[in-house]
Amino acid sequence: MDGRQSAALPAAEEEWRAAIEHAACCLACRTPGAVCETGGGLLAAYNAATRQAREATP
Repeated sequence: MDGRQSAALPAAEEEWRAAIEHAACCLACRTPGAVCETGGGLLAAYNAATRQAREATP
């Protein structure tokens, strides 16, 4: 594991934790079919962080 990957993985974990913590407290996130812009943004940030972590893997 190189420095880029070790830095990218914690970033993905932080984004995932933020998304989960938000969803746990957000009624819209817990309601099927409801739309939450904040939750969607947090999931998009998590997806970007995991994509970056995968790209950092040789």
